[in-house]
Amino acid sequence: QRIAYCVDLSTSMQNLPPHKLKKIIDLMRDSLTFLEPHDSFNIVAFSTELVVYKENFVPVTDETVAASSNYLADIQPQIHTKGTDHDMLTALTAIAETSPTLVVLFSDGIPTTIEGPDLTLVGQYAIGNGHIFAMGIGMSPNFPGAVMLKRLATVSQGDLWLVDRGK
Repeated sequence: QRIAYCVDLSTSMQNLPPHKLKKIIDLMRDSLTFLEPHDSFNIVAFSTELVVYKENFVPVTDETVAASSNYLADIQPQIHTKGTDHDMLTALTAIAETSPTLVVLFSDGIPTTIEGPDLTLVGQYAIGNGHIFAMGIGMSPNFPGAVMLKRLATVSQGDLWLVDRGK
């Protein structure tokens, strides 16, 4: 597997309590320990810019898993006064260029445009990203962001996990 871990650190995430972000990051860090030696992975964080952890997918070794886990532990939402945030859809477009077989996406699903995307077209952003396993926290299944995340997961034959639903 080529796994892309994708973390939303955009402006809309500023209201997420730090312990909730930590819970999601800890789930991602824990999942690194389940990767197998024939897998590879990378981490992409997005806000006003897309920040890619490594230029290419990283092979799974004890050292790369430990370093990546430490990198995730230090990740924080960024407060920006200039520029427009990237949302999960623009991040998925960029990630698709690397042809992952699996994407683990954490986002609140809130688009950066006022009108928001056409929900009937959201599934097109799954193309080229393998299976998308989306995670949201503190949202109900009918929250617009959860609906978008579910659509991406369904189209890609992945899944949606809502952690601390509605809390």
